[in-house]
Amino acid sequence: VESLEEAIARATNDFGLRPKCVLSSASFPKKPNLPLVVAHDLQEMLRAGPMMLLFGTAQGLAPEVAAHCAAQIRPLRFLGFNHLSVRSAAAILVDRLLGDFN
Repeated sequence: VESLEEAIARATNDFGLRPKCVLSSASFPKKPNLPLVVAHDLQEMLRAGPMMLLFGTAQGLAPEVAAHCAAQIRPLRFLGFNHLSVRSAAAILVDRLLGDFN
């Protein structure tokens, strides 16, 4: 799709419910305006309905993207800057959400 709005509209049409968007970034936000959540919190959100994970880098995503989000997941490794690639972070997060990680 060409925009986040189009992706949300398509997911809403497919699932019959608007997905809750959750932002992911390699670093903590400098001015957090979204609740920070961990994988367990996302599992609860996922049980309640569809979710769309939006992955960014340490540079972050545009403020317009964050405006669509209900929460931001805490960086996977929160010891400062996270040196994981976005693909690696996405794989780890999906495993924590859907796999057998406890």
